[in-house]
Amino acid sequence: MKGYDITRITPSLFFQVNPTKKLLVQTNLFVGLTKAKHGLGDPDRTKYPFTTWGFPSSFWNIGTTEQELYSGRYDELRDDDKTTSLNGNTMAQYTILPGLNLKSTISYNITNNTRSYFKPSVLSGSGQNEATGYIYQTNRWELENTLNYTKSLKSGHNFNVVLLQGMEKNILNNTYSSSIGNDDAVKTVTGIASGPNLFVSNDIQERSRLSWMGSFVYDYKGKYLLQAVYRTDGSSRYSADSRWGSFPSVSLGWNASEESFFTPVKNVVSYLKFRASYGITGNDPGAYYAQYQSLIANANYPTSVLGNGQNGSQTTYNGTQVLYPDYYNAASSTSISWERSPQFNAGLDLGLLKDRITLTADYYVRDSKSKVFQVGVPLTTGYSQTSNNYVDLRNTGIEFTLTTRNLAPTSKFQWTTNFNIAYNDNYITKLPNGGRDFTFGPPWLQQTLSVGEPLFTFKVWEVNKIYATDADVPIDPKTGKRITNFGGAQYAAGDPARMDQNGDYNIDYNDYVSYGNPNPDITGGMLNSFSYKGFSLDVLLTFVSGRSLRNGYLSDKFQDAGTSDPYFLWGPRSGPASNFNVADFWSKPGDIAKYPGLITNNVDKWHIGQSTYIEDASFLRIKNIRLGYMLPQKFTKKIGLSMVRFYGVMDNVKVWSRSTVPDPEAVDVTGYSGGNDYPIPKKYTFGFDLTF
Repeated sequence: MKGYDITRITPSLFFQVNPTKKLLVQTNLFVGLTKAKHGLGDPDRTKYPFTTWGFPSSFWNIGTTEQELYSGRYDELRDDDKTTSLNGNTMAQYTILPGLNLKSTISYNITNNTRSYFKPSVLSGSGQNEATGYIYQTNRWELENTLNYTKSLKSGHNFNVVLLQGMEKNILNNTYSSSIGNDDAVKTVTGIASGPNLFVSNDIQERSRLSWMGSFVYDYKGKYLLQAVYRTDGSSRYSADSRWGSFPSVSLGWNASEESFFTPVKNVVSYLKFRASYGITGNDPGAYYAQYQSLIANANYPTSVLGNGQNGSQTTYNGTQVLYPDYYNAASSTSISWERSPQFNAGLDLGLLKDRITLTADYYVRDSKSKVFQVGVPLTTGYSQTSNNYVDLRNTGIEFTLTTRNLAPTSKFQWTTNFNIAYNDNYITKLPNGGRDFTFGPPWLQQTLSVGEPLFTFKVWEVNKIYATDADVPIDPKTGKRITNFGGAQYAAGDPARMDQNGDYNIDYNDYVSYGNPNPDITGGMLNSFSYKGFSLDVLLTFVSGRSLRNGYLSDKFQDAGTSDPYFLWGPRSGPASNFNVADFWSKPGDIAKYPGLITNNVDKWHIGQSTYIEDASFLRIKNIRLGYMLPQKFTKKIGLSMVRFYGVMDNVKVWSRSTVPDPEAVDVTGYSGGNDYPIPKKYTFGFDLTF
């Protein structure tokens, strides 16, 4: 993409030393130095100068200045975006006695991102030069101390006991500054007098976590396996009564192929293991200060009025700084706590023909308890939503992984295939307010949570056709009018035939129906690996089936195409020229069309809340192709190296899909695809590995 660039340097260091026979010290260190370029760089706009809604037509006059702006080559534009990161871990392990050791590990992640941006007057909304400065800093560290004891008896009994104590702290420190009215020569936030043209804010957030864990593992001659774990974690996000979560688990295994009665079939079934487990995992999704009511220093919200009748857009009151409930965001709840996911899993591992064929199969039932969601509350509270552990969800499914070595072990040419496939069914098991349906999102993009249905089920009007003539529109026998839109305009020829689900001859949100969801039924992939002497080739395919998406990309383009005022909009905007087949649109009475008529729009015919824009999001993708060559050791030894390998990688090579969006994989968690985000890029990578 013109005007977009990224330069990254990522050196790494691994260090290991044994000061004594009983002490081992290791350090892994990764440094990142990044500089990014963002085109016109305006953080107040989208990533591009245009969106799919309102995309300009070929009549749009783009001069030299606009071209330079949109491609990031305008001399007066300044965008200095640099990121420095340090990630690493250090481990020290001391052997107290044979089989007993103490290990301490500290990991750390430090990131500092600074960005200085100067927006010239030709680009700014104020008509003046503007400068902004950003500083984003994160500092996270985690310390774990483990005491590990292992004991094996001659009788075949093996034991392992682990005790763990851990702690974590994360600090965010973000600073934002902006100024309006900068001189052309001053491209940073400086030299502006105090007042409305100068603004600075700073945000600091901290969270911490404390953990304890005990683990017991037992096996007898590798045949019978037992593991029991108990873990408890405390999070500063939550109140003292809700802070701690307990997460036990237990697993059992039987390695049947190690039994004596299995010997006669070992040449065919080389390995067979049955296993089962039950446990509870935790997720800590709340905001850093989830238990507290958040305050803001601005008493401005729609229709806000102070006691004296004055508009509520105040930052000070009688010279004192205003602190006001943050009604823009969801109300807090002191009882919010951990999400808990009890899960049962049963499976087997199978090896055939001396493990030339291996199969792993799993069946699972996972209940996500107390998932954090924001639900609506009465407006009399001042808030529109509140956040708490409101939703329970169940996932059930099966997973298979099949690995085959397709040629004889003695062959110089080797071919290995790894195929995995998974089926998952998810549905909601509990909602607040007695299990009543929970609808969220703006009216044009509504989704509903319903007990017994998957997450994020689409709610839309069902559209089966386009009215060919006025006579095709149902008539209300009470009024003699054609079916109406929200009690107003009557539907006519060329309008979408939205189903009147409740039979009241009026189309409104009560006629919405459940129509697909973004959760896939089947996911999987296949990796084929080939090797011959020093050459290697890996080809990875991935696929998704049984999910839907909401095509905002198509809906937004239609918003420009269908208008009651084409003379005004079809000049500056692309309108029907936006790669549509005009023959698909209704144009005269009697037409059997795919899409509504382009002229007139009395019933919001391009509304995205229609089944027209729900598409099959299944796809097959060539995800990755990797080709490599390793030099023979007889050459590498001559130059003092133990290994030299050259490689090339192609990512996201090709995708096949029935959907019409730019990329069916680039869809958000709710299933919406707007076409205004970065596409999943095709990448070509070339490199080499040297081992000294």
